[in-house]
Amino acid sequence: MKYTVRVILFIVILVFSTNLPLVYASQEINLPSVLIQPSMTYYPAKRVFEKFIEKLQFTNENKEKYYEGLVQKRLAELKYVVDKNYLDQVEKSTQRVSYQVGVLTDYVVFKKMNNKKQNLADLYKENKIILERLRDKYPANSGFWMLVQHTINSIDINLQKI
Repeated sequence: MKYTVRVILFIVILVFSTNLPLVYASQEINLPSVLIQPSMTYYPAKRVFEKFIEKLQFTNENKEKYYEGLVQKRLAELKYVVDKNYLDQVEKSTQRVSYQVGVLTDYVVFKKMNNKKQNLADLYKENKIILERLRDKYPANSGFWMLVQHTINSIDINLQKI
């Protein structure tokens, strides 16, 4: 009985943490809150749950919005990691942002969602500003600086696809 209650409570927390549009303080753009951080034990379960929720997005519009939300979540996670100076998480977090940007861009291009391209380009430009500020928290040309710069370069490459 106690195990069932814990599982239900865990699922409820995951649902709220992946879908609740809470705001993370940012000057340029509203980023989602980071309730389950990349360094937490439950983070892999959160990612599995996100994959499950992705399968429940049946229309192109819903799936595009969901992917856009994931890009913003990954950026918020990277910001959290950099702000908290979790150096062991910077590489994976930057990779996740780059990956999710690529998934969103490829989906919009593949589905020929031309009406979304300008909004997506604007979003990426705003995200680049945040990434540049995060990058500049590290010494120029250091390993961590280069990791964040790679994410900026990834956004530039995806902007060219649009």
